[in-house]
Amino acid sequence: VVGFNNGLIRVWDCSQLPAGQGLSLHVEVASHARWLTGMDVVSCGGRRMIATVAEDTILNVWQMSETNEVSLAHSSVVTDKLLTGVAFLNAGETGSLTVGVTAYDSDALFLFEGA
Repeated sequence: VVGFNNGLIRVWDCSQLPAGQGLSLHVEVASHARWLTGMDVVSCGGRRMIATVAEDTILNVWQMSETNEVSLAHSSVVTDKLLTGVAFLNAGETGSLTVGVTAYDSDALFLFEGA
């Protein structure tokens, strides 16, 4: 999974990669309206999840299916904050995920449970 400055995320297939060949693009998602500033990827309980934050003040959590289709599982706005980082905090512990988000010039850790 690769994030870009225009808010796009792309999911590439590396599993069938022969030496010296290019990657196969599975899906491209317009995940945010502004610069992507943080991303985390986790596999938890058979689910493959992607969390993204961007300069648009939005946290998005994406679920990737077995066929590599990507759907929006959760979205939250952190008002008036420039988001700079995101991480899954309890991956593998329960069926529900907690996501932590950080922001520029803030000592707070914003938590989103059940994302």
